[in-house]
Amino acid sequence: MIRRLSLVILAMLLAGLACNLTNEENVPRDKLVTEERPALVLLAPANQNRYQAGATVTFHAVARDIVDGVARIEFIVDIPGDTQTLIENSSDPEGDAQLEAILEWIAVGNQTYIVEARAYRADGTPSNTEQIIIEVVDMDATPATPTEVEEEDTTPADALQFDLPDTGVTGTIMADAVPVRQGPDTALYPIVLELNSGDEVPIAGRSVDDLWYVVELDDGYGFVLKLMVQPNGDTSSLPPIEPPPPPEQ
Repeated sequence: MIRRLSLVILAMLLAGLACNLTNEENVPRDKLVTEERPALVLLAPANQNRYQAGATVTFHAVARDIVDGVARIEFIVDIPGDTQTLIENSSDPEGDAQLEAILEWIAVGNQTYIVEARAYRADGTPSNTEQIIIEVVDMDATPATPTEVEEEDTTPADALQFDLPDTGVTGTIMADAVPVRQGPDTALYPIVLELNSGDEVPIAGRSVDDLWYVVELDDGYGFVLKLMVQPNGDTSSLPPIEPPPPPEQ
């Protein structure tokens, strides 16, 4: 199993551009990266994905803790009468600064499931909770091949055209095939390009939920998960950037 961020959830054409510096008064507290708890991002599957019964569903999440470390990541599949929990444990009992989990589950039944992803410190302190819904359909009602119904569109999207000042901060990419998107959401925004381990990019800002950096590319800007970037410089004064509206589905 190749542990890299190369999964394209949905890719769509840009419908419009808008960029404004914004305040954080309305940002939910549990979405900010703080010293109080770990921060988790669910990368796959996309919300409302549909699978055939018998298909392999891959759950992919990355969690980070700037204080004590992440001891485990859990995926909880709400199956009536038989809730299933998939767990990825850190090799260090005290936890890692960053932990990635890629676990598989065989789709069963003919119904809709609620899936929750959560990370924990060794002392039990939980992260924010990411929640999605997936649908499993009976094999008799669909083609027998166990694949996702939705086909991926891998056409690269355009970089964003922002007018942002030079912050003097750069970032080094920490993994291969890290996607840079048109906005801070793996399901709503298409991929502009992929960066690889060791690539260095200027950091121009951050998302309002503080989970993404806005990085400068050769032909514009894009959003990349903070968990995949090692910043070089002081990021405390990076401006929060309002993303463009998601492309119409």
